[in-house]
Amino acid sequence: MSTLTAEQKKLLVLFKSAIKREQEAQEAYSEALLLSDAPVIRRIIETFIRQEKQHEETLLRMYNDLRTTGEFKDAT
Repeated sequence: MSTLTAEQKKLLVLFKSAIKREQEAQEAYSEALLLSDAPVIRRIIETFIRQEKQHEETLLRMYNDLRTTGEFKDAT
């Protein structure tokens, strides 16, 4: 791996923080799911959980790309 620039190192810190927030959002929505019996609310919350998981996966890929190569691959 090449030496990371200060900007790349800062990006790693920011991505790691963003990943943690995505995980915390998933936990919060999962807790909310347990508190609701309304089908429409449950479907919305389940959608939010899936979206947060997708965000986490994208951020993890970007974080790992940057950490291992110093560059980003296609994030899609």
